[in-house]
Amino acid sequence: MTENTTSFAYTVAAFASEGEEKESVAVYGILATSPHMAVEAVRQMMPRDVHVELAGTLSRKVARALRLKQGEARRL
Repeated sequence: MTENTTSFAYTVAAFASEGEEKESVAVYGILATSPHMAVEAVRQMMPRDVHVELAGTLSRKVARALRLKQGEARRL
């Protein structure tokens, strides 16, 4: 029996914190099976002091054009 592994294209933002203000460091596109998995994949790439959060989604057309691969975060 195979499990459903449908992936979606997410955007994940990484922020550097300066006191109470956040400054965007980068936005990443990633194919993942859930928003949580997308955020965790990017979080593992970042230093501990960088805050990471889900920013949105990408269309299938854009994800194909960017040639995103499952679990591979690409800086946009």
